[in-house]
Order: sequence, then C-alpha cells, then structure tokens
Amino acid sequence: MAIYPITPVPDGSTVRRLEAYDILVYTEGGHYYAKDQKGNLVCVDSPTSCLQEAVNYVAQFGGGKIFVKRGTYYPASTVNIPYGIDITIEGEGDTTVFRYTGPYRLFQDSGSPTWNDSVVFRRFKIDRTGSGNNNAEIINITFRGYVEYDGLTIYDDYRTVGSDFAIGGYNNIVAIARRNRIFNKSYGISLYGFFCHIHDNYVQNTAYEGIVGGGVIYTNGFSSWIKIPPGLWVGGHTVIENNICIDCGQVDEAISVDYGADGQVGDGIGIIRNNLITTENGVMFNPITVVKVKHAIIEGNEVRGQFKGDLIGVYNFSNPPGSAKYIDILNNVFDVTNRKDLNNSASSRSLFVDAPHGVNLIGNKFYISYPYKPQGDDVIVLIGSRVVAKNNKIVLNPSTPGAVARHMSMGIIGNVSDPDTSANIAIASGNYIYDPNQDIWEASIEVIMSSNYSNAYVVFENNLLDVKPYWPVLGIYTFSNLTARLILRGNLSNANVFRYKVASGVTLTVYQVDEDKWRKVYSGDLPTVYAVNRNSGQATISANSTRVTVQHGLNNAPSKVLITPLASPPGKLWVENITATSFDIVTDTAPTADLQVAWYAEV
Repeated sequence: MAIYPITPVPDGSTVRRLEAYDILVYTEGGHYYAKDQKGNLVCVDSPTSCLQEAVNYVAQFGGGKIFVKRGTYYPASTVNIPYGIDITIEGEGDTTVFRYTGPYRLFQDSGSPTWNDSVVFRRFKIDRTGSGNNNAEIINITFRGYVEYDGLTIYDDYRTVGSDFAIGGYNNIVAIARRNRIFNKSYGISLYGFFCHIHDNYVQNTAYEGIVGGGVIYTNGFSSWIKIPPGLWVGGHTVIENNICIDCGQVDEAISVDYGADGQVGDGIGIIRNNLITTENGVMFNPITVVKVKHAIIEGNEVRGQFKGDLIGVYNFSNPPGSAKYIDILNNVFDVTNRKDLNNSASSRSLFVDAPHGVNLIGNKFYISYPYKPQGDDVIVLIGSRVVAKNNKIVLNPSTPGAVARHMSMGIIGNVSDPDTSANIAIASGNYIYDPNQDIWEASIEVIMSSNYSNAYVVFENNLLDVKPYWPVLGIYTFSNLTARLILRGNLSNANVFRYKVASGVTLTVYQVDEDKWRKVYSGDLPTVYAVNRNSGQATISANSTRVTVQHGLNNAPSKVLITPLASPPGKLWVENITATSFDIVTDTAPTADLQVAWYAEV
C-alpha cells in the first residue's frame, strides 16, 4: 500500500485523498513510527507504540483510517479514542501483533458520548498470554453510533474475573462483531447495541460467558453510568448466529442474549441460530440463555458435550414489566451429558423456559445422559399461557438403572402472570420420549395449571412414549378450581394410563372432546369428568307428527347440533329446546310416512 499525497483540484484548492489510509503506523529496528500522508513523521516511539498519536492526528480532521503494518508492537498504556469521530484501525491480519501483559485496556473511550460516530477495528492480533493476575478488559467501546470488530485474533490466559472480557461495549446504536477468534478469557464477546449482530466468530475456553449480545439496556446496578442513546429506548434487535463456541461458559453461559438481570426491559428481540456449542476439556454451565427478551428465537443450534446448568434457560427474574412474551425453540440438536452434581445429589432439570405468554418447542432432538443417579426435578420445564411442544425427540439415559430419577420428562406449566389471557392452551403433539431404564417418577408429559384460570385447553395427540413411570405417562395437575377441555388422541405407550391430579380442596372439571380408550388413574381429589362430548344417531319423526325429542347423552347442553333428513322432507326442519339432556327436531309440515333424520351434537 502507499500513502497518497495532498492532491490539487481545478479551483486551486487541495483535498485530502482517503483512498488507502490517512496515517501509517509501522515498526523498524525496535522503534515505532507514525507517518502522515505527506511522509512526515507524527510520532517516533511512545508508550502506545505510536497508536495514540495516530488517533490524535486523524481526530483533528473528524476521523480517518489508521493502517498498522505487520510487525510486533508492545504498547505500555491505553489508547484513548475520543467520541464524535469516525475512525478505522486496520492491520495486516495475524502479522500485525499487539503484545502486552499489563492490567489495562488496549483501546477505550475518551470524552462525552455523541452517538453520531463510528469506530472500526479490523484485522490484527492481540496477545496477552503470560498476563498472570493482570486481568484487563482488552477493548471496550461504548455509546457509539456504530462499532465494528472484524477479523481480530485475541489471546489471553487469565479467566477468573467477571468483568474481564476481550471485546465489549454497552449501548451502541449499531454493534457488529464478526470473523473474530478469541482464546482464554473470562468473557469472549460482550457487546450491546440497539442493532447488534454477532456472527461467524470462534471463541474458545472462557470462564464466564463465551458470546453475549444485547440491545440497549438499563441496569439499576450501573445506573450511575449507563446511558441510553437519544431517541432510542430499552430494547433492540440482537442476532447471534453461525458462531463456534468451545469450552465456553464454564461459570455462566456459552451464548446468551441478555437484557440485564436487574433492570427494565423494553421491546427486545433476540435470535440465537446456527451456532455450534461444544466442550473438549471443560464443562459448560448453561450452553444457551435468554434473559428478559420480549421475543426470542433459538433455532438450528447444535450443542454437544458436558453441561451442569440448563441446556436452554429463558429467565425473567420475577417477571418485571416487559418480560419475555414469545419464545420459539426450533430444530436444535442437543447431544449432551448432564453433570450437575457428580456426587449423585443434583436435580435433573435440563431445559427451563419461563415466558408469561407463548412458548413453542418444535422439532428439537434431546439426547441427555446422566453419569449419576439424578434426584427429582423435571427434564424440560415450559411455563406459559400458550405452550406448544411438537415433534420433539427426547432420549434420556441415566447410568444408574431403576433410579427414581425425574418427576417428568416434560412439564407444561400455566403462568398466572400473563395479563393478556384468562385461559391456558397446552398442546403436546407428535413427541417421542424414550427412557431405556424406565425410571421416570411421575408423568412423561404433564400439564400443570396454576391459579386464576377458569378455562384450559389441553391436547395430547400422536405422542409415542417408550417409558414406564411410577405414575401415568400423561397427566393434568391443577392447584386451583379449573375447567379443562381435553383431547386425547392417537397416543401410543407401553403404559397406557392417564392421570388427573388436583391439590387438596380443588375441583377439576374435565370435558373430553375426544378420547383414547385408556384406563384412568386418579390421585388427590377426584375431578368431575364428562367423557362424552360429541354424539350422533338417528331419530324418527312419526307419520302425521311434527316433532321428535332426542336424548343426546352428552351430560351437558351441546353448543352445536346438526341434522340431515334421510328422505325428502315435506317442509322445513329445525332444532329447538336444547338442554343438558335432550333437544327437539321439528318440522312445519307433518310427513305422511315416518321420516328418518340423522343428527350430530357436540358440546
């Protein structure tokens, strides 16, 4: 590359050309230099290896591009980048190396935020191996209009301080991290922007978080310095995709969309998709988490290896205003070993989703091994007022046969905190659950309804359950008086039983719209069950008569009655006097011969 000089223009003035770069930083003979476009030396040696002087030079023109030639640089202090400028610092890939071990950031902010600027770091290597206890955030750029980290390689070997990250920045408007490689840090990438895109990165061996992204946040614990960009609000759109995370999140999570544990949450959208998360030498705590996001999509990820927390954790922290509303978990593959407690005393919960409205768990594959005797808890817990679990495959394999291991393979729980509805809908359809040791304590799939609901719609259909629990394979449990409409259809199991279970003093009334012919087992207070909610037959209006009374046998007044004459009627036909036991078929013209009428009734 070359430095382009000031160029004359026809009116006799001059203009700076920005075709290649505005200033060159290079090293020769153990010295550092910064040279401007005219070839003038701006810096010869400095504590920042002439990086700060290069930044200061372009800042006087409102910004520019700094090109750092190949070589090894040993900065001994922080480079401060002022607000209100547009700046790019670019190297020659891994041949441009910043080597230091001191307890300071390499790049950080300076001045007061303007949010109308941009900072871009591109194609260089930072090496802090041998830093010992000299922990430091490496790059922290906050409150910018645009920030981008592209093609950086970062090494460190100190991973025990919670705020020690390689790439970071809070409350930017646009934040991009792509094609970076990060090794051995407490946090790998911790980046927040109203539009945040973290993609195609490789992160390995992080103690806390591997990759965390979020939108604009307000966190009470940091309210003295957290700033929200003018004209924006809490929330944003975060996409974390196509990354590889190996041995990440050994204390916290491997990949997370996090809108703050103790603050407010707005209209945030988080997407985590097509990432590979695995372990080679460590144990993950939580592979994937979502914290207080309005709508989250977790799709197409592959998780392999060992974990000890929740495979996917969706947390709301007591459901403050603006908590999660819709969670879609779609087509992920988990081939993992649950190592929550190697001393055989841990719960077995593997996936926890807490969303006060809709949860969709569709098309996922779970292969979960337990190298211990798990104690209680549920493998999959879904909390919401609209929950769909469809076409999932769950294979559980504890190493201790015959253990009373898990309460449920899948629990669907009604959440009373949702202000948008007064009824629950729970659908479990097309799921396959297999436990070779046949050691589930309660139901394989159970719907648990909390209080304050007068109606519930529960569907169990076409599930294949190769389990043999101590209790039935499917069930409904409620803590309060509840009326439920239930569909049982097309399920197959080696333990064909269904359970209604209620808390003491609670009344459960169940209308079975459709039903497999299963034996029922009850515990707790017995519910009132109306097993027939649809019926059909034929009735006869006798010759010279104008009506017939039909006993429909539904134990409740039908909401729908259909009639079809089986011969040409002499006049009009209709239905009246619908009650809990019968209805009348009426004609305005009496037939001269008996008239057969087919009927269908449904509650």
